[in-house]
Amino acid sequence: LFAAGNESSDDIVYPAAYGPVVTISAMAPDWKKAYYTNRGDWIDLMAPGGDIHYPGGQIYSTSVQVEKDSDTGEIVKAVSHYEYMQGTSMACPHASGVAALIVSHLGGKGFTNEMCKKNLLTALRPSNIDEYNVGYEGILGFGYLDAARALDVDMKKAPAPINKVNCETGYTHLTLSFPAVSDEDDRTATYYTIYY
Repeated sequence: LFAAGNESSDDIVYPAAYGPVVTISAMAPDWKKAYYTNRGDWIDLMAPGGDIHYPGGQIYSTSVQVEKDSDTGEIVKAVSHYEYMQGTSMACPHASGVAALIVSHLGGKGFTNEMCKKNLLTALRPSNIDEYNVGYEGILGFGYLDAARALDVDMKKAPAPINKVNCETGYTHLTLSFPAVSDEDDRTATYYTIYY
């Protein structure tokens, strides 16, 4: 897992953009992207990263306060403490913690890193990340990380059928709407495939 970076940039950066890495962007308290988060189609998930522009909007985290010798610049004292911070380096530990939960709950003999990665990448809140981030569609990750969903066990039970689809036709488009369906072993369907 790796933080996307805090330059508010579309530049491709490594190791975050390296294919096997799960990269995390940062969201603000209102489900929108944090102003500083990097973006790109190489980002996998969005997690809380804090945003100083919201009252109480930062992440309370561990930190180290250092005291340096004024002559040599050497560290003479280091004290651990907590402080409020923001950044994709605050979002990435959320994902790392969820990965640890996955391993502790589902891991064991035969449980691979790819299985953990699959559970992590499908542990999404039932919200469309792009609806909250107009203009940044497809470049902030697949969705918002949800720890509870990461622990769901798929018993291969099919979701409930979609029983009512509303279709509004326009000259060059269709707008489909339907209620989200329940899924007995996975809560709600993670995604829908529409064939037209």
